[in-house]
Amino acid sequence: MDFAKPIGIGPHFSVHVVTDKEVLLLSEQRSYRLQGKLYVALMPFLDGRRTGEEIICAFAGRISRERLRKVLADLVEKNYACHLAPSPSPPRPIGGLPPKRRGCCVRH
Repeated sequence: MDFAKPIGIGPHFSVHVVTDKEVLLLSEQRSYRLQGKLYVALMPFLDGRRTGEEIICAFAGRISRERLRKVLADLVEKNYACHLAPSPSPPRPIGGLPPKRRGCCVRH
């Protein structure tokens, strides 16, 4: 995984924070439940505008770099998140509908 590239929740998902410990990722074909305060805390940072390193730095002193790198890598590996190509669209609001145009996942 390239932590120097922007990372965001896959554009096919809408994000819904259910509680302070639960997030739902919903698409037309499937849904996933992520449980844990870390996932809830990460959602605003997974908007495709921040690199993995920027996200890791934002959590410095609260979460170990190694743990956060593993969580981000797992999200990408499971296709919940991906490296996003730059997009002129505004970031998708959490709990709302995704914008009509969105950057596409870049697979390497």
